[in-house]
Amino acid sequence: MSQWTAGELEAVACDLCGERKSRPVMRRPDGLMVCECPRCGLAFLNPRPRAERIARLYEDDYFSKSRADARGSETAVAGAIGYASYHDPAEAALRATVMRQRLGWVLSLLPEGSPRRLLEVGCATGELVAEAHRLGVSVTGIDISTAAIRLAQQRYPGLDFRVSDAAGLAATGARFDAVIAFEVIEHVLSPREFLAACCQLLAPGGVLVYSTPNYRRGRILKEGWIGYHMSFEHLYFLSDETLARLGEAAGLEMVEWKTTGTGTLPPPHAGLRGWCKQALRSAGLLPLIRRWKTYWRARSGGEAYDQFGSGHTLLMAFRKPVHGPAALASRAA
Repeated sequence: MSQWTAGELEAVACDLCGERKSRPVMRRPDGLMVCECPRCGLAFLNPRPRAERIARLYEDDYFSKSRADARGSETAVAGAIGYASYHDPAEAALRATVMRQRLGWVLSLLPEGSPRRLLEVGCATGELVAEAHRLGVSVTGIDISTAAIRLAQQRYPGLDFRVSDAAGLAATGARFDAVIAFEVIEHVLSPREFLAACCQLLAPGGVLVYSTPNYRRGRILKEGWIGYHMSFEHLYFLSDETLARLGEAAGLEMVEWKTTGTGTLPPPHAGLRGWCKQALRSAGLLPLIRRWKTYWRARSGGEAYDQFGSGHTLLMAFRKPVHGPAALASRAA
């Protein structure tokens, strides 16, 4: 059931190649259509909510809404935008575990003994920024959400958190050795402009690392992919191929990419599933099981998929060349 009116939507061209035509792929439960560009394969919402309407999605309650499974009622559809878990200390600790692993990967890409000035774009409530600070890294976190930055400042006083987007910070002349943007690029109005701003924020030789739901996985699972059934603020659906081309257009060299996680949607046995969850909740076991599942996914959930590039979460690393134009690197077989 759609939560949008025609006046709130606008048709858009492909952000990668400019093609005006698109072919429909999947209608989401919120009524919006995921389309593909017939020329380059970039997938995106078309039509999509207008920019001013999108901005309203990130108001204060964005970090207190539940990410409900959208297979169901209109209430579930409305609940598929936002993150309630940012207010749960246990969930925050689990997110920190994931962030710690990813941060280790990022730092391993920097030359030994080089400066380590790090920026996180879309830092939310600051777990990764805090972990980087504990490791002795000079780190800044930015987010467009005033509510998120306020919460980050409360949790980690004294650290450098700012309300800004990548383009706004780049305009100040700030430069970093590494820029991190986990689960951000699928939210922005223009991935091409976003990557250009991130490139501008990098010092020569610096690395950009980001993650996004892997559209290659969506092509495999089709309507069974969880990426179609939650996070309805997502505007783009990106694969390693389209992201490699976007990175090259921004003047970046691809260093490495990998995938983790399964991203499968639970079977639609809502009644039985609800009964089981209630029984586990009554026994006090549901929070423990949820934490174990999150931890397991963080530790080993998608490694079996990594060699095929079809895990749910796609992580990519690019480097800003020290001299000359970027030459796109292909992934080793």
